[in-house]
Amino acid sequence: MDINPLAYYLKLNIPIIVGIGAEDKSVPVESALFLEAMFKEAGKHNLTLKVFPSADHRLEANGVNHRREFLGEVSRLLKKGNGADKTVLLVN
Repeated sequence: MDINPLAYYLKLNIPIIVGIGAEDKSVPVESALFLEAMFKEAGKHNLTLKVFPSADHRLEANGVNHRREFLGEVSRLLKKGNGADKTVLLVN
């Protein structure tokens, strides 16, 4: 990809949730950990990272599907919203 979206992500002031499997072969977990580190370095607190141990890109590990757990996190984030603006950016 010719575009580095990090600068755009850092400008967002909406809740962002990233769910990733630790054994994802499509997107390395290190990229999500880097994103989290960049948000912390920038003093931003609107990113939630949920890494699922042993899970793949579909959030499945050892016959267990973690998508429901991830969507539960999304639901909690939406409920925690400030009222009028319940926009959430999901990244997987």
